[in-house]
Amino acid sequence: MEYDSAACIVYYGEREKPKNLYKEFLRRQNAKKEILYWLMKKASEYPKYSIAKEEALEFDVGSVEHYLWELIFNSEDGQTCYDEVDCLYDELCSEDKEKWKERLELINYIIDNSKY
Repeated sequence: MEYDSAACIVYYGEREKPKNLYKEFLRRQNAKKEILYWLMKKASEYPKYSIAKEEALEFDVGSVEHYLWELIFNSEDGQTCYDEVDCLYDELCSEDKEKWKERLELINYIIDNSKY
């Protein structure tokens, strides 16, 4: 069983097993919300953001709340957000392939999952 899988919450862990799995689920959702809120309020304090000179992707403003919902409540899927990013990447790649590659490197650097 993967150490970071949801099954670990149910079957074992270093902490005491949660008595109410739904309440544990809600606490974990709240933690994700807090990280996003921190980024909204204090992004300048995150050291890797100082190198982020590229403009943000032009997401459909009306869809952002749904994308955030996907990240917090349905983290295994994220299909709608993925679809829009994929389309925006296609446009960027067709306009300037080198700039697209640089963007991928930047995005991978900002949240580097090889450390975790």
